[in-house]
Amino acid sequence: MAARDAQNRTRYAFIAVTVVAVAIMFVLFNGALSWSRLAPRHPPEEKVQQTITQQWLKSTRITNSLLGIDVGVDDIPIVGSFSLYILAVWFFYSIRRENHLIARLLIDSKTGEDKKFTPEIFHGVCSYLVFTTLTKDDEPIDNVDPKTKLSLIFYLRPTFVALIYLPAITIAFMIIADIVTLYFLSIRTPNISMLENMSPPQWVHFAIRNGIALVAGTTIYHLCTQILRFERATGKILREYHDKYV
Repeated sequence: MAARDAQNRTRYAFIAVTVVAVAIMFVLFNGALSWSRLAPRHPPEEKVQQTITQQWLKSTRITNSLLGIDVGVDDIPIVGSFSLYILAVWFFYSIRRENHLIARLLIDSKTGEDKKFTPEIFHGVCSYLVFTTLTKDDEPIDNVDPKTKLSLIFYLRPTFVALIYLPAITIAFMIIADIVTLYFLSIRTPNISMLENMSPPQWVHFAIRNGIALVAGTTIYHLCTQILRFERATGKILREYHDKYV
């Protein structure tokens, strides 16, 4: 079924963009907010300092030996923004195709002469849905009699919306972390902060990389908004189809 293939593609795109965003956020956290970055300031002894520093530096890199990728936290605003943008575009087109295929399948089936297959079509599509909910009932079904009382877990829907916007949230965290690190002691110059040690070329590089991240983040935010619209549209048309034809 074409709709099922489209749902699978959307799921893979969602997983990919989520994994990459989470990986970037971990690296940004280790680079900007990790307690280990303070270790060079108070070394108990030289060997311990070197070990802790090496471990901290390793935690600020994303490495994929299969693809030959090794990206440091300094390159994340550019490389990470570009990667998240590509994945967000892939996610957008996947969920757009999913919505269009499901909607056209439902429209074609409701206008056909034989309506006996509408329940099978509806349940076949719903069987591949994960996050698109058709009801506000988050309770398990434990009997064959209809239930009148609905139970909604209030934090699940906002969590899903946050996951949709996770790439844009990651870009925002990326820019904030880059600004915050200016006020920390630099591992290259342990006695002064990076803000006090920045040269004009470094300021230019700082502005360029964060400008790229800002543009990418704004575009990704718009894509995430459209992705959420398509997801909600799919849920809406499925609910309408169920109420009228199933």
